[in-house]
Amino acid sequence: MASTLFQRPPHLAGAALVFIFLTAWAAPAASQTVKGRVLDEGSGQPIPGVYVELIGIDGRASFSRLADDEGFFLFQDLPPGHYRLRGERLGYQETVSGFLGIEVGDQVELELRMAVEAIVLDPLTVTASPRPWYEHLKAPALWEYYERSEYLGAMGLGRFLGPEELRPLSGMPVALAIGTVPGMQAVSSENSPSRFHVLGRRGCDALFFLNGMPIRLRAPGSRADTADVDFVPGPDLLDWFIDDFVSLSDVEAIEVYRGPSELPGEFHGFSGGANCGAVVVWTRRSVDVIRESPEG
Repeated sequence: MASTLFQRPPHLAGAALVFIFLTAWAAPAASQTVKGRVLDEGSGQPIPGVYVELIGIDGRASFSRLADDEGFFLFQDLPPGHYRLRGERLGYQETVSGFLGIEVGDQVELELRMAVEAIVLDPLTVTASPRPWYEHLKAPALWEYYERSEYLGAMGLGRFLGPEELRPLSGMPVALAIGTVPGMQAVSSENSPSRFHVLGRRGCDALFFLNGMPIRLRAPGSRADTADVDFVPGPDLLDWFIDDFVSLSDVEAIEVYRGPSELPGEFHGFSGGANCGAVVVWTRRSVDVIRESPEG
């Protein structure tokens, strides 16, 4: 039994040290396994929804997981080799370990502690001015959109396409409109060139929400292991596409989150993880504005 200490790599030297305590034992009959838990460095409490990946010696992500609600994660059937462990979550410093050697039959348990990252906002100048009476009639269905666009937009997290941003894109498929956002791609389906995948910055299909509700783009039986959330670069085998559900002429607003570090907590954990972010489309049909006269 051995105990090994890993520290934050030199390129993250300005941040607090992160300690990973590792225990490994030989198990010739078992496959190589890495399991662990992500904890807050200060409080010691588990951190849910952390994007955890094993990075090979070539610097590329080999395997990835989202930690569960108690901060636990598990990698199984790993090829022997050397890996670094990286954790990423909104509100915490990106954490990268030194190299971890995995040999045949190794069963590894570890603990990753992440430090809270203070988010510094630019100074804001608030100017009060009279507002027309109709400004108060923003549709209740879009209140979540407006709240996130103001709060997350101020931090540079996510991209928000409202009526003004969507107007120049009129006539496009929804997927191509989303593809205009830096960091997103719209890629033709191999089986149907007129249908498009929407890929996040990690190169796989983004999750899709319509009027705040999750929409599956793959039938439950079309994937052998529905619990498998490994990151696989490139488009997945989809049964449906975003444009099968909505056209741009019906869209009121779109939220675009390019990766797990941008994604609000309410959109995590659906349909096999959020490795490639999410697209949230709000339609005009969801807008139920009660028209009233200025006199009430």
